[in-house]
Amino acid sequence: MPFDLLKLFESILFFSALYYAGSLVYFIIGLSKEENSPNNIDTPPVSVIIAVRNGEKNINRLLNSLKNQTYNGEMEFIIVDDQSTDKTVNIIQKFTQMDPRFKYLSSKGGDQKLTYKKRALDSGIKNAQFEHLLFTDIDCIIQYLWVENMMLSFTDETDYLIGYSEAVDATTSASKFQKADFFMLLSAARGMVNNKSAWACTGQNQGYRKSLYSAVGGFSQITEQLQGDDSLFLLLCRKAKNINVNFANSPGSFVISRPELTWIAFLKQRIRWAGDSKVFWKFNLPFYFTSIATFILNMGIIVMPLIYGFTIFLDSWYMNILLIKFIAEYILIIMGGKAFHRQFSLINFLQWYIIQPLYVAVVSVGSILNVNRSWQGRQS
Repeated sequence: MPFDLLKLFESILFFSALYYAGSLVYFIIGLSKEENSPNNIDTPPVSVIIAVRNGEKNINRLLNSLKNQTYNGEMEFIIVDDQSTDKTVNIIQKFTQMDPRFKYLSSKGGDQKLTYKKRALDSGIKNAQFEHLLFTDIDCIIQYLWVENMMLSFTDETDYLIGYSEAVDATTSASKFQKADFFMLLSAARGMVNNKSAWACTGQNQGYRKSLYSAVGGFSQITEQLQGDDSLFLLLCRKAKNINVNFANSPGSFVISRPELTWIAFLKQRIRWAGDSKVFWKFNLPFYFTSIATFILNMGIIVMPLIYGFTIFLDSWYMNILLIKFIAEYILIIMGGKAFHRQFSLINFLQWYIIQPLYVAVVSVGSILNVNRSWQGRQS
């Protein structure tokens, strides 16, 4: 590689590291702010919407948790089947016969221009009776207090509600990394909500108003995206309207997500998630630049030793980048731990820190190449 090209690469890496570190500082500032947690004393009616495809393994657990919710307000549980080929439909219909709050719908009732999970969600949203909508996934574990505690933060002023989700403890290296990485993402998301500039959320635990969905044209602007029903839709809403976003802080609102036990399964999931980032520039340039800086920084951390060999670890410039990255990320996980009442040991963090550069590179390249464009094995 010519000398001048190397210098250009090093300069890009340096400025990417600065931008990335600045983003982390901004997340940390948000997490350090004293929160004025809303406490909604009203109990407005709420529609819980779940999209499912071939979920017979987990659906009984989730539907029983919904059936036993402690919320005093009126509820309906809309379960939208996306052409399952197992016993999912039979299980849903059994619950509709036992409890009139359960509603069965097919994804065929959604906008035919939509694909994947979004068509199923569109069917549920359009058929929802109520203004307040809550969402989770079929393989998540919710508490009996989930609706009640989510609605505490869903005030009259709230347009969009972000909930906390975490992976369960597991023994594999992939699941341990998943837990730490997802926690970092949710910590950053909460920091940005505190900064009044929400960037990200998760479809595993969120809510918004039906009127907001209608006002922005639903998912019509993001029809081609595989995911798009959480962070991308949040960004779309923020660009289209001046919305008020809250983060549900009560531990009773927290959701447990499915652990990915193998690296292949985990990377496929994250490549699918990362596919949306290619269009972030249309809705939020700072978030897009942060995604690009994250990719360049972590790719650079991998590539530099390949160019210079292990002598790069004697270079103060390179080591300072690693040190600044380590300090900023460790402070973020500590601050997130305080916000969510969770703890990560230094060893857990170090394991995540060492693996993260290669993980980011693989996921980024995979998303660029459109690897794993499917939802639950479905291509459209």
